[in-house]
Amino acid sequence: MLAWLLLDMEARHSYNSIAQYQLNHGYIQGQYRRWNFRFDPPDLPGVTLDMRGNLDVDSRTMLIYEVSSVKNIATNIPESVDFLSARFFTQVHGEYGGTGRDAERPLSHSIYDLEEGSRENKPVMLSANATLFEFIKAVETSKISGRQKSADRGRRDNSEPDKASRDVSVEEQGPEGSLPSAE
Repeated sequence: MLAWLLLDMEARHSYNSIAQYQLNHGYIQGQYRRWNFRFDPPDLPGVTLDMRGNLDVDSRTMLIYEVSSVKNIATNIPESVDFLSARFFTQVHGEYGGTGRDAERPLSHSIYDLEEGSRENKPVMLSANATLFEFIKAVETSKISGRQKSADRGRRDNSEPDKASRDVSVEEQGPEGSLPSAE
């Protein structure tokens, strides 16, 4: 996806247009910068979209509020792309080797947006629904690194619980917080 956004000229122009519209048409209101989201979509011949929304039959318009997949995307990029950065590193097994295990996760989380997060717990990472992007032609991507970093994943912090909390807070951590914070 990153290779397509960076190297395909139409996709890059479309992505950059988001910032251009924000810079040219945004305004400051209080402590926030506001603008109506707008962008120049790339030409996507043959692309199939799976989406959800509300259809107004009278006006023949649809308000789309979720795009779950974009399929059959044609690209104009090389078959192989290498990403190189001084910040990249390769994971190597450290002294403890093995693989650590994550805490058992509940099927869903209850989010409390008024409850302060606890400073005593590690944040719980929540996952969101991802949009599927499917390209006509596969592109091989590689991350090239010059550094190595030890991956002591077999060593487990005994303060971590075996089961992740179902109830989480999306507020900042504070001294009065009782729920694990969520990110």
